[in-house]
Amino acid sequence: MAVKKLQSLTRVFNEGFSGIVDISGNLKIEIKNLISITLLLLPLICVTSMGEEPINVLFLSSFEKGIPASTALERGLIRTFDTNSQKENLYFEYMDSQKLEHDSYGFYKEYLKGKYSNIKFDYIICWGFNSIELLTSQRDIFPDSKRVLLEGSKGLPKEEGILERDLVIKSVPDYSATVEEILRIRETEKIIVIGTSGKVGQNRVNILKGVIEKLSRDIEVEYLIDRNIYEISKELTKAGDGTIAFYLLMFSDGFGEKLTPYEVSEIICRNSRIPVFSFWKVLLGSGIAGGYLISFEVIGEEIGRVIFSGEGNNYQEIFPMSAAYDYRALEKWDIDEERILPTARIINKPPSFFLRHRVGIFVLLLTITFIIIVSCLVYRQLLMKETNKKFKELYDEIKRKNQQLNILSEIDPLTGLKNRRAIHKDIKNEMKRSSRYGTPMSVLLMDVDYFKRINDTYGHSVGDKVLSELSQLLRENVRATDSVARWGGDEVLILAANIDLQEAIKFGEKLRRKVEEFDFTGIGGLTVSIGISQRKPGEPFNKLYERVDEALYSAKKSGRNTLGH
Repeated sequence: MAVKKLQSLTRVFNEGFSGIVDISGNLKIEIKNLISITLLLLPLICVTSMGEEPINVLFLSSFEKGIPASTALERGLIRTFDTNSQKENLYFEYMDSQKLEHDSYGFYKEYLKGKYSNIKFDYIICWGFNSIELLTSQRDIFPDSKRVLLEGSKGLPKEEGILERDLVIKSVPDYSATVEEILRIRETEKIIVIGTSGKVGQNRVNILKGVIEKLSRDIEVEYLIDRNIYEISKELTKAGDGTIAFYLLMFSDGFGEKLTPYEVSEIICRNSRIPVFSFWKVLLGSGIAGGYLISFEVIGEEIGRVIFSGEGNNYQEIFPMSAAYDYRALEKWDIDEERILPTARIINKPPSFFLRHRVGIFVLLLTITFIIIVSCLVYRQLLMKETNKKFKELYDEIKRKNQQLNILSEIDPLTGLKNRRAIHKDIKNEMKRSSRYGTPMSVLLMDVDYFKRINDTYGHSVGDKVLSELSQLLRENVRATDSVARWGGDEVLILAANIDLQEAIKFGEKLRRKVEEFDFTGIGGLTVSIGISQRKPGEPFNKLYERVDEALYSAKKSGRNTLGH
């Protein structure tokens, strides 16, 4: 059809052009013919410029954006869409079903309809029970769009909500292959299973139990179900040789505080005496060893492949397994890399020696060449002894300079206090010590009151002098076990080990009075506000810092020259 239109347009163009040029060669510009030709060619130009209509796809997830599983699935989906020759527009929405009540579906429906009122979606990909239930129960949301339902461990909602034109994709993991791969690379006499007793959690436990029962060897199994993370860690620290642990996901610390499965894995793997394995690739990097794992990235790729394949079947099974290991865990548990699958991906593996030190090797070769040339010259001049002496002095000087640079890299040049990089090391070490021995740990965050006014009134040189004198005053009045650092601008952070909140308040009050009584060069007196917080058990530093920062803000809001805690 398009070819016939083009032939017709060409014929009209030739006829029109023949009317423009007469036989005698005189050019006659016929406005009417030119306009006709232009109007005839315009639709063809527009059609060619517009090209193919893009596919619009909405990915609706029940889960929170940013969690490892969501990130991996999104990455796999985008990769498949990017490699497809057809144009597409891909949109992502995350419901975060842990915070979404069932009766909020009506609100969420209106939100989606309002946000995407101008977009006609070809496909709606639903991941997670809540998103599937929303889209199958609320059929007036994007009624002309094809639903792609990714069936998970909870199954699908009521069958009457699923239409024949809906595409159901079911992930079919090979749990037996995972267990067999682990037992192949690790001699095992006992398996500790870590899980929960909820519907989905118990289903995972039952799957693993069924796989273990089918094994040809006798293996002792111990189940740690609904235990808190400290009980689990304790069990893993006293486990004997020939034992491995299988982590089947937890979403809290066992005391009511919500954690991601990755965070739980980090905690229980940290001090474990035995290797910890799991079924999910997104947990790699948290401490688990690896194996034949469920890859959400593969799931995303397979979803895209099924959509673009155009197969008529409304039910598809995908196999989301891929072999992957954490190099650090292989080293820690002395697992021979030669025993793992050759197709396995290994993360955190350092590059080869030559690749890692290629710049150093190149510099070394240049240095060796230089030394050979110099040595030949020295030999000819009979000055080998003196030359060696100079090289040694140069080496010692470089070594001394490097030591000075290492020290200076952790010192704030203005105040002489530690910088953030240095105190972060102290904080990390103190948090480990505090967690291990159960000793208290407090943090004080100090801020100079109206410091901007000092800079504006007296100049920045006076402001710098004030900070220098304040730093010296703090060094003279803190304990030898305390760490003091310039946190930024006129803020100073003090890490106070082995003192609880009440002692820290007394300590902070002492520092506040010392500052208030000090005569600073060029300005006389000044005051400071101090926020104080004691670390809670297991609390990460970012949460502790948020609390101490809020305490400082409270002190500022209370009129300054005071403490907040």
